[in-house]
Amino acid sequence: MRLAIAAVLVCLVAPARADVLWGVSMGGGLEGFPQSGEAIRPDGVAEAGMMVEYVRDEKVGIAASIEAVGRLTPRFDDAEEIKVDVMARWTNANRRVRGGAGVGVRSMNLGEGRSMRGYDLIRMDLTTVFARWHLGTAVPVVQIEGYTGWTFGFYHDSYADPPEGDMAPVKHDFTTITTTYMIGVRTTVSWR
Repeated sequence: MRLAIAAVLVCLVAPARADVLWGVSMGGGLEGFPQSGEAIRPDGVAEAGMMVEYVRDEKVGIAASIEAVGRLTPRFDDAEEIKVDVMARWTNANRRVRGGAGVGVRSMNLGEGRSMRGYDLIRMDLTTVFARWHLGTAVPVVQIEGYTGWTFGFYHDSYADPPEGDMAPVKHDFTTITTTYMIGVRTTVSWR
């Protein structure tokens, strides 16, 4: 926590030119995690979200993202998942290629007041600018970007089934690893 606070303070108070970038993204890929002790089975996954990034002249910065996750064949009916990640970011001199590494948390809403938590132990991504428009000196730069990403983490939580009649709800303990490979498109607006 102290390291994160120090990084934010250094970015805010040091004298240098900086870029602030905001973008929305949509992508798809594969996620895999064990099914009841069996081998990892890949599943189609889609993500939509947004990212805020702050990059300084030294080509180093920080970023935060929030994304909604959907699965092609969900393990749980009507499951909705949100994940939040924070990252260190690096870029080249012309800001056309950016990469990042970080960590995060995720929460899967299982409906009827049930939820399950997870953690991204490693999140890595690489972004490349496909097209860039400078519309004027006082106007933000608009970009279309492609990105690839990889996350590795785990789910660890317990939840209970809805009660049925006089029977006590059945409690489930859930611990499993997960890894996701993504590719997608991001539209960004940046201020310099």
